[in-house]
Amino acid sequence: GQPPLRVTARPGRRAETGTKYVVLMAMITNFGTDSMTDGGANNLHHVVTWESDTGNLADLDGVYTREHISWDAPPAEFGAAAEYGSAGEHYGLGENSAVGGYAVDDHSVIPTGFTFALEEDGDSGVWMMYQEYQVYSPDVGDWQPIPGASYEITRWFERHGPALVAYCAKRGTGSDSSMTRAMCHVPDWFG
Repeated sequence: GQPPLRVTARPGRRAETGTKYVVLMAMITNFGTDSMTDGGANNLHHVVTWESDTGNLADLDGVYTREHISWDAPPAEFGAAAEYGSAGEHYGLGENSAVGGYAVDDHSVIPTGFTFALEEDGDSGVWMMYQEYQVYSPDVGDWQPIPGASYEITRWFERHGPALVAYCAKRGTGSDSSMTRAMCHVPDWFG
């Protein structure tokens, strides 16, 4: 039999494995929040950054990032539509090359297609989503969670007379403990 693969070089370098050589991809390290702000009209704006474990972002060529989002079923009175009508999941932010060292992740405070049937003044509800950033490298062969890169997204909606007041809060639940919230006020939503 063959001896087990023994790696004797850092990622991104040529590694001797007995009589054969392999080249390992660099990997993402130091993933975290660069900024998380109220992005303006109906937006929570999150910028994440990372480094290469070789010290050179160009070594991340062939490595990709994306997000995995899952959510609970929203309360019926939110009138959620399409994929958000029940509990579910999707993969967002496409498959972004990791070479750039950052990604922009915007969240709508009021998701598209929600109709909100909040009958009484003061009626309110909460909806939870869970986000995990992932990395793909040919060395690993499949998408894997980026260590410490998990977040909770809480949306809260309340009726104030004819107005809809909406909040979206995002908080790190892994090694990145960043947090912020954004608000949207629509004065005549129920008018």
